Amino acid sequence: MIRILTHGRALPVTVCVLAGACWRLWLMGNYAGWEESDYGNLAMIQGVLDGGFRHYDMNHMPGYYAVAAAVHFLVNDAALAGRLVSFGGGVVALGLATALACRLGGRRAGWVAGTLLVVQPEFALYASSSLREPLAAACVVGVLTALSRERMGVAGVLAAGAFFVRFDLALVMIPLLLVHALGGSRRQRLRRCFQSLSPVFGAIALWSIYCGVDHGTFAFWT
Repeated sequence: MIRILTHGRALPVTVCVLAGACWRLWLMGNYAGWEESDYGNLAMIQGVLDGGFRHYDMNHMPGYYAVAAAVHFLVNDAALAGRLVSFGGGVVALGLATALACRLGGRRAGWVAGTLLVVQPEFALYASSSLREPLAAACVVGVLTALSRERMGVAGVLAAGAFFVRFDLALVMIPLLLVHALGGSRRQRLRRCFQSLSPVFGAIALWSIYCGVDHGTFAFWT
């Protein structure tokens, strides 16, 4: 197992993920957080758990809060749950980004990208706080990784996940998936578009229906 994690292109990923995790854990114990955003998120995590995972604020997408509430159910601490989800998302995003850089540009590019992402202030601090962005970043980098491997369905599911964390990411993911899908052969374009885009539009429809039922309007973007 150790040989696999330290062999070839896996070495930059392993080292950078471990270094990034240690740095973020240290920050977690020494950084007070983003005040309003942190406390607001903690209240919504608690609210989702208290509501039995059935009620969500229409102005905030449910993905982060549902995952954090599930962790809260296990650890019985909203603050710890929120930080664990942000920490996990940030470390996954770091690992995927480093692996993608290694795959596309070689080990040297992986070392450079990974090292910069370990110490980049916002990237590190967000993952040390109870914020949604690290989980969204993990989904976005996952989309890029899946597209680089031509896994259109996986990319679509991860793009739907990104939308459920931040709805504005749909405005980025849909054009990205469409352009990539149309890059295939003519016979495959329709299938590639369906595989990648149907999960995103399905997620948008589901959230719109939920808002219509629970909040009285289908226009969740207003």
